[in-house]
Amino acid sequence: DNIPSIWMPRLSHVEDYDESLKAAIIRYYGSAKNLCRQAGMVPFREWNFMERQHDLMVTLKEYCDENCGGDYSVFPQYVRLRQEGHDRLFRLIQDFGGRQYVAARFGMSHGEGRDNHLEFEL
Repeated sequence: DNIPSIWMPRLSHVEDYDESLKAAIIRYYGSAKNLCRQAGMVPFREWNFMERQHDLMVTLKEYCDENCGGDYSVFPQYVRLRQEGHDRLFRLIQDFGGRQYVAARFGMSHGEGRDNHLEFEL
């Protein structure tokens, strides 16, 4: 996996492990954010977002490979995802803006027989 391994856990997780460690982080760095910045670690929320986005991409690719013969041009239908029990993929798509938005971001058509690509500017 090409996922970085340096990320900062939530302070509540640090506290569960060692309460004195949490106190030391706050005393010496002022906050977990300052520690992350100085140590070059990815903050928990940012890491969590990237990890879920990675999960979406991997899960969608696996779905297309297994159910669409590796065709990445057409986004799967919600109805089909639900009928086939792909609830995790369904939830990830919803979490990242819904079928139309995710399909557009990946350059996939989200409708039958018509061009539904949306243009996005960053």
